[in-house]
Amino acid sequence: MTNLKSVKVSAVLAAVLICSTCFAIAGDEQAVDFTLDNLRGEPVTLSDALAEGPVILDFWATWCKPCRHALPALQKLANKHADQMTVLTVSIDDPRSRSKIASTMRSLGVKLPVLLDGDKYVASLYRVTSVPATFLIEGDGTIAAVHHGYRDGDMDLLATELDHILSGGTSE
Repeated sequence: MTNLKSVKVSAVLAAVLICSTCFAIAGDEQAVDFTLDNLRGEPVTLSDALAEGPVILDFWATWCKPCRHALPALQKLANKHADQMTVLTVSIDDPRSRSKIASTMRSLGVKLPVLLDGDKYVASLYRVTSVPATFLIEGDGTIAAVHHGYRDGDMDLLATELDHILSGGTSE
């Protein structure tokens, strides 16, 4: 009986630790700067994008079905706020799948910039364990919000969070 109780306590502690790392990154951490190549082989640096204002950083993959729903919704949000913020998508597809990335974006009607993170190094810096993973980053580099996965209503919440930042609010 004692062993069963120990196992239950250990399981609860492990779950708390896992959940705390998923959500601790938002609101109190600075985004890690990075440079990744885009599909044309040109380097793109996060800090350069942040110099223009808030950035939505979205990690995705061609094989991810929720990503295929999230990306077009993200494109609509980007269109609405084109002059006020930047959206950068980061494909975590491995180099063998690189040829599928551009065609996937075309088939979805998405024209957002795609950065290549085939070795998943930048994804590891942001503690991305599943996709899609979307980060709203204020112009000063503060991570204001993090969204894991994609469900109906997520883009509305992201839009509200973005509007708050654009109106002069800051993350809490």
